[in-house]
Amino acid sequence: DTVCLLLRRRCLDLLGMARREGEIISGFEKVMAGIRSGKVAWLIEATDSADDGRSKILALARAVGAAQPVSPKLCGVFSNEDLSLALGLENAVHLALVNGKRIRRWNHEVTRLSGFVPLVPPGWNYTEGAQATAPD
Repeated sequence: DTVCLLLRRRCLDLLGMARREGEIISGFEKVMAGIRSGKVAWLIEATDSADDGRSKILALARAVGAAQPVSPKLCGVFSNEDLSLALGLENAVHLALVNGKRIRRWNHEVTRLSGFVPLVPPGWNYTEGAQATAPD
C-alpha cells in the first residue's frame, strides 16, 4: 500500500533527523542506560533483532516505566536494514528516541502509521498497558 510505504519513509526520515540532532540513542548498553535515566520516550527495535537483547530491554522498560508517570512506547515495524540506512549506522538494532524537538512530529507520524500496521509485533510481550502516552 502506497500510503503505508510513505508513512514508513516519513517515520524513518524523522529518525534520521533526530539522530543528527542527538536525540537518538543507539546500541544495547546505551539504550539500557537511557531507559534507567528516564529520558527515553520511544524504544525502536528492529523487527529482526534477537529475542534475548530485545526481551532484556523491554523488561527493563516495563520495570522502570512502572515507577514513572510515562513509560517508553515501543515501535517494532522497521528492519535492521531500514533503520541502518535511515540513520547512517552499520547495525541499527536497539534504538531509543529521547524527548526533544522531533518527538511531537514523531508521535503524530507513528500514530498515523499504526493505522496501517501494528507498532508492536505479536509475541514481543510489551503490552498496551505498558505503553503510556509519551509527552507532546
